[in-house]
Amino acid sequence: MDLYFSKHESFYPRIGWLRKGLDAVRKNNHIFLERTNAMEELGIGSNMVKALRYWLTAFDLTEEKSNSKGQTIQEITELGKHLLDFDEYFEDLGTFWILHFRIAKKRSEAPTWYWFYNHFTHISFNKETFINNLSKYIQRLGEKVPAERSLINDYNVLRRMYLYDPQENITKEKSFMSPFRDLKLIMKEKSNSYKKNAPDLDTLNPKIFFYCLLESIDDEDENINLHNILNTQQSVGKIFNLNMNIIHEFLGALQEDRLLRINKQAGMNSVKILQNDKNRILKTYYRNI
Repeated sequence: MDLYFSKHESFYPRIGWLRKGLDAVRKNNHIFLERTNAMEELGIGSNMVKALRYWLTAFDLTEEKSNSKGQTIQEITELGKHLLDFDEYFEDLGTFWILHFRIAKKRSEAPTWYWFYNHFTHISFNKETFINNLSKYIQRLGEKVPAERSLINDYNVLRRMYLYDPQENITKEKSFMSPFRDLKLIMKEKSNSYKKNAPDLDTLNPKIFFYCLLESIDDEDENINLHNILNTQQSVGKIFNLNMNIIHEFLGALQEDRLLRINKQAGMNSVKILQNDKNRILKTYYRNI
């Protein structure tokens, strides 16, 4: 398995970057292969151009392929088109929950994100705990651990991308802020210590939760075991750092909307999906924000 570390050039995604990148791809589908033109069009440096190219693909907003001339081009994905239609300026929190869900499923392209949200079980952590546990995970996979600097770069970028620090958010210029900070998935405990945080109904809308739940199962699945929702790798429970009490809150809200039915009869602990049209769920969510 190929694992790609530190492909972000040490730059976390900034406010406005993803929309700006998609606009550039719409105008010129190989602009990120034209480094000088991309720098001029986007108004960012060479390494930032490489970083933005990586983020667009890591979030499943663009995909790269070869055209009839054998040139590498970028095309906006179905997800990218939907989000541009529903949230043109990438301002809604639900958009970033969806993008977070996508990148945390990328075992090869974003292995540190995948590991942190699917395997790392510590609630509190610091740099040493993070790096040591990530190194052990890579070794368990039978892969060669990359240079420590690469792992430290991933640690710094992931932490800065998600860290919700009200004081820092007040003082930092908007152009340096990450739109993922408002997911509040990482909070500061002490000067060099952080904790993984769980969302609630105020930060994660039940319909976005439901959309991601549908993304994590096969289309023909109608009945889902609650244990799998909570504990399976790449599940909403893992990636959103939920516990069973919080999951029941989300499922209760979705049952009221008649999108699913909670089944507790005869000792069963599962849900039956009543509406599995993911695009319809997205339209309903964005129409009501």
